[in-house]
Amino acid sequence: MKLRRVRALSPALMLLIPVALFPLVLLVFVLPTSPLLQPGVSVAVPPSDFGFPKKEMVVVSIPPPPSAKIFFQNRQMSLDGLREALEPLRGKVETIVVRADREALHERIAAVMNVLLGAGFSVVLDGSRKAEEP
Repeated sequence: MKLRRVRALSPALMLLIPVALFPLVLLVFVLPTSPLLQPGVSVAVPPSDFGFPKKEMVVVSIPPPPSAKIFFQNRQMSLDGLREALEPLRGKVETIVVRADREALHERIAAVMNVLLGAGFSVVLDGSRKAEEP
């Protein structure tokens, strides 16, 4: 019995198949779904009483751990000093913003918020990141 030789595939054909399949994959999978990949939809958010106060903001800043002080009205003070400094603001200010550094201790933030809530103020915690400088 005589066997026939099988033709050898050309190496160029091995490159041609993936190159031809790539546009086909784009047409079938990527292009039909591209309208679904939009970054977002414009939404008008209704006004709310929550969030930062529109008038003047009274801010308490809490630095990272090496410092055990609290900054209020551009002055460095302790928790007891904060209690005393809040007395003149009673009845004038309703909300106080607490700005805490990312590395600030949670116990310290909780202690400051307890003092503010105990004095009768609403508290907003600002944990936003500052924009990085280039």
